[in-house]
Amino acid sequence: MASQRMVAPAALAARPSTRHFATEIVEVARACAAVSSFERLFVVLAEWRATAEAVAAGYTPDDQLEWPDDSETVSHPRAGE
Repeated sequence: MASQRMVAPAALAARPSTRHFATEIVEVARACAAVSSFERLFVVLAEWRATAEAVAAGYTPDDQLEWPDDSETVSHPRAGE
């Protein structure tokens, strides 16, 4: 059985993404409770899950990528046919 790395709750709470997740979930849950409709909460949870899966799969956010400074013009691949 593969061992899993355990993360202390305090370490999770210190992460900005975790705090953002918790804040958004609480806000949406309160708003949903106020109108007795929880569909929006399910949507927000699904969006967060998709984000977590993308990060776990190796997705790198655009703001963390290094983009080339100069653009290069290339010919259409079928232009020589």
